[in-house]
Amino acid sequence: SAEPPQEAFSAQLLDRISVLPGVRAASLSTSLPNTLSMEMRVGIEGRPAPALNDATASVPLDSVSDAYFRTLGIPMVSGRGFQNQDGPNAPKVAVVNQEFVRRFFPHGENPIGPGILMAPGTPYQAAVSIIGVSAAIRRVGPGGEPLPQVFLPFAQSPSNDITVLLHTVSNPHAIVSGLRSQVLAIDKELPLSDVATMGDLLAGETADQRFETAAVGLFAALALMLAGVGIYGVISYMVSQRTNEIGIRMALGARTGDVLRLVVSQGAKLVLAGVAIGLAASFAVMRLMHGLLYSVSTTDPLTFAAVSVLLVLAGLAACYVPARRATRVDPVVALRQE
Repeated sequence: SAEPPQEAFSAQLLDRISVLPGVRAASLSTSLPNTLSMEMRVGIEGRPAPALNDATASVPLDSVSDAYFRTLGIPMVSGRGFQNQDGPNAPKVAVVNQEFVRRFFPHGENPIGPGILMAPGTPYQAAVSIIGVSAAIRRVGPGGEPLPQVFLPFAQSPSNDITVLLHTVSNPHAIVSGLRSQVLAIDKELPLSDVATMGDLLAGETADQRFETAAVGLFAALALMLAGVGIYGVISYMVSQRTNEIGIRMALGARTGDVLRLVVSQGAKLVLAGVAIGLAASFAVMRLMHGLLYSVSTTDPLTFAAVSVLLVLAGLAACYVPARRATRVDPVVALRQE
């Protein structure tokens, strides 16, 4: 069968998939929300056109259907989203995100109302009015920064490259067969490909980072265990070398708590010295760790404090067993050996 016009096809598809069991909201877009879109040079009406080599004037551009922001749970900060009235014969409109406002309206101007010039200074220049501002989302994975973004209504800027977005209340994989049947009911020659949940897509994007993090975590756990074993061995050896001294102290009236504090304080000095050296070394190599960190700076004070406390606690725990053993020294046996 012949492929229907883009507008008719998209309208039929949305009508059909919106009523599928388990679908709370459905939308169309020209790209996935976690991928980079096609970029276009833009300007603001009433201002000089940006230079052709001005990289800050190029922003991602997507055509989306009315329920796009509701489907993805992106809140509108001001103005409104797209509606049925924003059809092909209606005034041309656009929604921008907060990052777009920060870049193109840096002095607090109201972005609602002014027109965006698409491809300014070229024969293809066109103006669209800003009707809403949405929150900004990361378009290049969890570690990426939000980018300025322009959204056009799909009805006014249709495309053959269609991505179907569904917000489901049940297992999304169970809806695939129904989605496929609705697409084939409109056009039997149109394939449905690359079906995946956002969880699957994000898992694929972060697979390398998760592997690296798991490896670093494993090595860190092994290092912590080795450090604990090392401290335990050193303190145990120290206790064995000072058995006679400890026996004499206890014979002269030292209490169990006094001996415990004596041994633990010796171990604590070693632990604190090691933590101080480790912190100095970590500051020296922190730039090498930048690529493995997400939402944490290389000099995050809370992280350094938490790690330091963990190391100190682990070290003191390793000191405790030899310290308890020292309190069980028999003064008579120690004095006899002396």
